[in-house]
Amino acid sequence: MAAQKGKDILLYISDGTSPANWTLVAGLQSKTFTINNETIDITNSDSGNVRELLNGGSPVSMTFSGSGVFKDDAAIKSVRALALSTSDNQEEFQLRLGNGDIFQGVFQVSSFESSGEHNTEEQYSITLE
Repeated sequence: MAAQKGKDILLYISDGTSPANWTLVAGLQSKTFTINNETIDITNSDSGNVRELLNGGSPVSMTFSGSGVFKDDAAIKSVRALALSTSDNQEEFQLRLGNGDIFQGVFQVSSFESSGEHNTEEQYSITLE
């Protein structure tokens, strides 16, 4: 992947309609995006002391973490509500990269943090899994 500016990685949330309308969530200043393709070990007594992995059945997971300034109060409230919910805490998000790549899926807000100094803007951190 070619070098690109971190500011060009944007997080959007779906309004839940079909087709979805996407709303920009935040001006995130620090971001991390991880894709994990887990291996499933199927080694058994017939493997001849050679590790065998399941081909094509590996679960893929994605984690996104970011911190910065949310776009507006509505964005803060929607993400915070997902973080506080114990039953319906998943929503469809898009992560748009500066090169045009889009990763889209249903994510759970697994972490939401707010902090601020008395003379600066309030900062937020979120983690989606």
